[in-house]
Amino acid sequence: MKPSAAKNPPPIALRPAAPPDETFLIRLYATTRATELTRTGWNAAQQDEFIRSQYHLRRADYAARHPGFEHTILILDGQDIGAWMVARGHDHLLLINIELLPAHRSRGIGSALIRRLFAEAKIARIPVRLSVREDNLAATRLYRRLGFALAARANGYLRLEHKP
Repeated sequence: MKPSAAKNPPPIALRPAAPPDETFLIRLYATTRATELTRTGWNAAQQDEFIRSQYHLRRADYAARHPGFEHTILILDGQDIGAWMVARGHDHLLLINIELLPAHRSRGIGSALIRRLFAEAKIARIPVRLSVREDNLAATRLYRRLGFALAARANGYLRLEHKP
C-alpha cells in the first residue's frame, strides 16, 4: 500500500445494491477468481458460466446464513469500484465480504471502510467479526494490521474479531 493512500484514502460513497447491479457484481466477483480461472483451461464461455453459477450459489449461501445482511455498492468519483456485505447482529457486526476492483486495491480503501465498522461497533460496544481463508495471506495481513485477533480456526478458515 502506498503510504499516502493509507493516511488519506479517497472518500467512498455507499449505496444499497439493487438488482440492476448484478452485472457489475458478477464482474467484480470474477476479479477475485481470475488467477484460479487461468489454471482451468476453460474457454471464456465456460469461465463465464462458472463465475455466474458460483456468484449465485455464494449469494444464496450468504442469504441463508445471514438473513437480512446488507449488500452495499462502494462508489468513488461516481464509479462503482466494489461492494461489501455486512450483517448487523445485536451482539456483533459481521463483515461477510469486501471486494474491490483490482485498480482500487492497496489504496487504503478497504482499511478505511473497516474503520467505519469499528466506529459503529464502538458506539454499540460490540465486536466486529469476520472469517478469512487461511491461505488468503494478503487479507489476513490487512486484518491483523487493523487489530483483528484470532478467535477460532476451523476447516481452512480463520475467524477473527476486533473488540472496541
